[in-house]
Amino acid sequence: MKKVYLFAGMLLGVTLSAQQPVTPGPAVTQSRTFNKSKVMAAHQSADRNTSWWLNYAFAADSIYGNVAELNANYLFPDSSVLGEFGAGNFAPVWIHSIAQTMDPTSFYYNQTSGCTITDADSYSVDSLGIVYAYERNIANPNIVDTLVIKLTHNTTTANWLSSGFIGATAANYNTDTVGFKIPKYDYVNNYATGTTSTSVVKIPLTDADTAVTFYGYKAFGVGNFVVPAGKVVGVSISFLPGYAYAFGDTLETELNSFFFTSYEEQGAGTFVVYNDCNYQSATCDYNVSGIVRSAERYNLNGNSWNGNYIPTYAFTAPYSLEHHLIDWKVSTPPTSVNEVNGTGISLGQNMPNPADNNTAIQYSLKNAGAVSIMITDITGKVVYTSNEGNKAAGNHTVNVNTENMTAGVYFYTLTVDGVSVTNKMTVTH
Repeated sequence: MKKVYLFAGMLLGVTLSAQQPVTPGPAVTQSRTFNKSKVMAAHQSADRNTSWWLNYAFAADSIYGNVAELNANYLFPDSSVLGEFGAGNFAPVWIHSIAQTMDPTSFYYNQTSGCTITDADSYSVDSLGIVYAYERNIANPNIVDTLVIKLTHNTTTANWLSSGFIGATAANYNTDTVGFKIPKYDYVNNYATGTTSTSVVKIPLTDADTAVTFYGYKAFGVGNFVVPAGKVVGVSISFLPGYAYAFGDTLETELNSFFFTSYEEQGAGTFVVYNDCNYQSATCDYNVSGIVRSAERYNLNGNSWNGNYIPTYAFTAPYSLEHHLIDWKVSTPPTSVNEVNGTGISLGQNMPNPADNNTAIQYSLKNAGAVSIMITDITGKVVYTSNEGNKAAGNHTVNVNTENMTAGVYFYTLTVDGVSVTNKMTVTH
């Protein structure tokens, strides 16, 4: 539903940040098939009493009669290379990072997946999935490209762009307010901002992930990312090539290329669907996708969207970028720690995992005790130890610098008053 709330907002003292609509860049010609049923089959693995696979694009499409149009576009860290937008039409790649906010309280999720999470529930995300295409044109099988995944939640509001007003240059927008929450953008690192309440995971792409004549589906673990009650979770996804490239190189003929996918829920050329938030009321639906164009990537002067992912609500015709096809596996209560029965000790998965230069190990104690942490490699060699001293009952975190650890598999052991619990982690550089 869309309503004119601007004047009422002034009376109520609500401040809305004005942002301008934007015209999308060139679109990729569709030439691949997509098996939605295959992806949906993966969703059945969750225990629907406590865990759910949620995909807003699929949920909205189901609500609106399964008439969505599938679209795709290149994802690349800068605009120095060219992509093929239509037969023989090469142009600079213009999308450099994508984001999505997932609000599990959406009516759509309850109706299509039976999700029962409310604003009173904390929850965790342990896995994500993405519908994609991936072409490898470099013959060297040792080249490993990477998806850089950053998870964040909006406890630190300075890292998020919240609510807003899209400027009235398109007839459909008029003076509508649009309720949304979306991570802000860090143009230096090319992913979502924030150093607190965040987790970065790197997902390798190899020959096994190639999807050329069809759209593939890739699910992957992201640790167990805990989101407090009443908060939403966001993810940014960026592509990091594992090869050198030069200005003017072409993705389709010379380089490996990655494509993300999006749905236009009500069919080609239709206006974006959004649920009016009425100034962040309890009935808000904050699910939204976002995109970083070249202007935001290079932090160009005078660009009103600098430092932000542009919510897809701001894109004008042909509205092809409405909601990205990204899956979330969520659970409540959170599954960030797994208690070992009878010990009173809960040891969580380190985050991020795989770790690059740093990682955090979460644990909780039913009773106070003397705590130590030890990390060994697969040969049993001790590479890290820390005597944490006496810790009170409750939740705790140990931050570990893994910068000097060789890439590989490790085991971390939590010992409390002589009782030990061990978990596995991976280090990659």
